[in-house]
Amino acid sequence: MSNAASLWTAPIWNDARTSSVPPDPPDPLISLTPLLRQWLPRQRWFAGKGRPVEDFTLVSATGLLPPGGSAGLLHLLIRTPEPGADCYQLLIGLRAALPPHLASALIGHVTEGPLTGLTAYDALLDPRLAGLLLERLRTPGTLGALRFDRDPDAALPAPGLTPRPLGAEQSNSSLV
Repeated sequence: MSNAASLWTAPIWNDARTSSVPPDPPDPLISLTPLLRQWLPRQRWFAGKGRPVEDFTLVSATGLLPPGGSAGLLHLLIRTPEPGADCYQLLIGLRAALPPHLASALIGHVTEGPLTGLTAYDALLDPRLAGLLLERLRTPGTLGALRFDRDPDAALPAPGLTPRPLGAEQSNSSLV
């Protein structure tokens, strides 16, 4: 088993319908901070434009899909230091190698920590991982610190549709 596959103990990957809280995983920022320092300031929604990004504080980390298959999915809440102390929700995809159709989603290649050897990328640009998020809303429940819920009167589209990022210029990332 690779370091990345053993990053979390098995319970963190439980079905979202479970209500048990999995143990906290090791801090993935050990692996991702060097990459996020470069990637975050280039994002249109990053509030700290013009400020150097030296470090982050992990607010929470939840594994949604183990990185042992073709792609893993990690949900992070991170906070930047003062001044600003902005909080960001990140959905990070993890793969051994990034396929060409996801080249624009690249965050970087991990060279240290528990995710060494994996490629990190913006998971919202991966139709498979974005579809997983939609399916989690179809089956409400909790996973770690995350709660998947929806308005009971809202109709979700038929299973199997592929979400895509909204192309409009905005200060956040949205899927349709």
